[in-house]
Amino acid sequence: MSKEIYCDFCQKQIKVRDDLITSTMMLEVVPFHERCFGSNIKGARTLFVSNEPINGLAGNVTAVISLILAALWPIFAEGVMKWAFLLALIPVGYRIYSFVKFERHLEK
Repeated sequence: MSKEIYCDFCQKQIKVRDDLITSTMMLEVVPFHERCFGSNIKGARTLFVSNEPINGLAGNVTAVISLILAALWPIFAEGVMKWAFLLALIPVGYRIYSFVKFERHLEK
């Protein structure tokens, strides 16, 4: 594709999808090289920095489980609690946003 993606840590271009790790920082999805994320960012778990990648197997599994939970929650919840399913859609939204903003622009 045409858009160039740059690592948020080292500011170098990410050229292939396998080298891309996306994570949240201050509620924003940011791209990293796999080596930059593994060596510098992975241990920094705080309120605003997520320790888990959004893309990849773990992110996909989290998104699927969240989607299933969001679909089943309104069936079993009562009253105002039925609207809590919207919270389960947050990981799904992050995963879709990560794909649209970063992953689709890189070659496999």
